[in-house]
Amino acid sequence: TSYELYGYDTPARAHFKMQDGTDYEFPIEQYTLDEVQAEIHKSQFKSMLSNMKTRSLERLADED
Repeated sequence: TSYELYGYDTPARAHFKMQDGTDYEFPIEQYTLDEVQAEIHKSQFKSMLSNMKTRSLERLADED
């Protein structure tokens, strides 16, 4: 996962892209650093869960 923080002459926004290609963006002006990191961790967890569902060993075993 990579992320960038924007906000030079506009309201600050976080934009990051998950390894599965999912883009995520949200405003960060009203959040503390801990809250921003919590949002990022939630998104990483959701991305990991969706990846696990599509690449499940149980699903692969059923196909054999």
